[in-house]
Amino acid sequence: MPKSPKRNKTKLAIFIRYREPKEGGGYTITMDILDQIIKTINKKKIIFIILNDKKKNLYQKINKYGHECVCMNENINLLKFKSFIFSLMPFFLRFYNLINFNKYLNLENEKKIDIVWFLSAEYYYPLFSKYISTVWDLQHITHSSFPETGSFSRRIYREIVIKNFLKNSYKIITGSKILISLMKKRYNISSKNFIYNNHPTPTFFIKEKKISKKKMPIKNFFLYPANFWEHKNHLNLFKGFEQFNEIQKFKYKLVLVGNIANEKYFRKIKKKFNNNFDKNFKILKFVKLKYLLALYDNCLALIYSSFAGPENLPPLEAMARKKKIICSNYPGAKEQLGNIPIYFNPYKPKSIKKALIKFTFSNHPKKNLIRNTSDYLKKVLNSINI
Repeated sequence: MPKSPKRNKTKLAIFIRYREPKEGGGYTITMDILDQIIKTINKKKIIFIILNDKKKNLYQKINKYGHECVCMNENINLLKFKSFIFSLMPFFLRFYNLINFNKYLNLENEKKIDIVWFLSAEYYYPLFSKYISTVWDLQHITHSSFPETGSFSRRIYREIVIKNFLKNSYKIITGSKILISLMKKRYNISSKNFIYNNHPTPTFFIKEKKISKKKMPIKNFFLYPANFWEHKNHLNLFKGFEQFNEIQKFKYKLVLVGNIANEKYFRKIKKKFNNNFDKNFKILKFVKLKYLLALYDNCLALIYSSFAGPENLPPLEAMARKKKIICSNYPGAKEQLGNIPIYFNPYKPKSIKKALIKFTFSNHPKKNLIRNTSDYLKKVLNSINI
């Protein structure tokens, strides 16, 4: 691995793939960090490599600030296939690079790029010779019982590709000590390779003005913003909330916001809780950011029931809006949030019911934790001498 360039001499490239807003937290955090980068970093020190931005949304956003952009297109399935083959048999990658077929590596050389930062959690074959990777979770290991995270083929693919990608990373950004420990043990990665950097609070949720209750037709509700995947644990949440709300004579509602990522799972939920559904629940599916903000501002509290972390954005968003949190005690929750939320066991609906009762019959104090995106960016840049 080459030595780190001297301070102020490093040319940094940001690798970013177009993401849909419906992806949820991955989209939110990526766009927030990107906004901070394009507004603060000197355009002479940075270049953006944009993948599959067919409508030029990212290009226009970045180019507006005068930054150099290179747009690249590649079939994502072909990229995944190459990632698997090259990770499984690295000598094929060496030959591929030798005959100059690796267009990413060729671009790195052409533009005299010193280091590439994968802004999102992306896992491919080593596209570049020196790069920083970002790890949000390793759910194919930590939560392999769910079809969206741990099917047999997914586990095999992810384990082979991720291991190769991370072991070849110059630095790895993650906000979880649990993940650092796991990667050190499983992939034999040195402690010096990690940049411990917690998820920042999305700037939009910090700066926007509060939205009045007069503009919100829904009253007396708890909010759960999460795409409909099994690991988001809607089934136990619905059961626990139903038990709680029956005691409360259906005084409250649980508002669900999120893309229907798994139609079969969504139909199962609707069928199982068909009785008194409208008295207990309101499903809004995917909503725009401004409306999500209004829901945060007018809810009683965020209730977050996911089985998985180790970091999640909704608790940070809720605190930015000065809202209380009722939260699953997923691995990593207390590292991220401390003792701020009322915690519950996500596997037990009765624990969810008790947490809701505790919230309604206690003066649980509001505590707010804000992590600024500017600090997140500064920590990364300082680690690579930018």
